[in-house]
Amino acid sequence: MESKSQSRFSLGRQSSLAPENDAGGRGLDPVDYEEVEAGIDSGIRLMYSANEGDLEGIKELLESGTGANFHDIDGRTALHVAACQGRKDVVELLLGNGALVNVEDRWGSTPLADAIHYKNNDVVKLLESHGARLPMAPMHVQNAREIPEYEINPKEIDFSNSVGITKVKPNCHITAQLLKHNSRFLLI
Repeated sequence: MESKSQSRFSLGRQSSLAPENDAGGRGLDPVDYEEVEAGIDSGIRLMYSANEGDLEGIKELLESGTGANFHDIDGRTALHVAACQGRKDVVELLLGNGALVNVEDRWGSTPLADAIHYKNNDVVKLLESHGARLPMAPMHVQNAREIPEYEINPKEIDFSNSVGITKVKPNCHITAQLLKHNSRFLLI
């Protein structure tokens, strides 16, 4: 069983839903990671290896018992990091070792959402092939509305006077503006 780490992985691209002002350590002086590697938690090393695309390092860490679903204080996993960086081979390795595909970080972002945000299309396809789905925010669920269907009986429409009747495409910006101003147009 993995315990929650008090560490934060803050290198590279961050969560697609993280607040912009949360710099997450960017702008700090560079650190020589070889000097401090021994003191770093193996889960954070896993995330660092995912960031760098170090497949051999990831394999070693997983074989030594580091869980593929280790998460930092923000709930981010190595899969989140690899998805942000576009590391398809790392994503494949992590998924093959039991990484949860729909895991959410503290902002509600998933590896799929991060891959989409950073336009890593190969990673998006790979995650989707493993069952990844976009999270639905509570706001989306609350505001979901049923779209009513209206049936028009052509016999009830009088085309004898075609003044003011125009064919427009539904769901376009112009249609919305016309309806907003109570124009008489037939949507076909």
